[in-house]
Amino acid sequence: MGSDAFTDELHTPEIKAGSWESAQAKHRCFADFVASMPRAELRRVDDAGHSGLIWERSDVVLDAIRHVLATGSGPHTRV
Repeated sequence: MGSDAFTDELHTPEIKAGSWESAQAKHRCFADFVASMPRAELRRVDDAGHSGLIWERSDVVLDAIRHVLATGSGPHTRV
């Protein structure tokens, strides 16, 4: 999972290692949650940070929105 360049410059190698381990644990948790949902999907974006995802990778965000609209998947879909 990505992070922003500014944060990368501030963190020491030890902090970066801890952050990476934390990110991996979060990813496993999210993957387990998504696996429990019949139509859910986890999209990992390695080259963008959480807070800047919409600005750094707007193409990925728009693709995900288009996918939900095209397939009817989402929290408001009636089954």
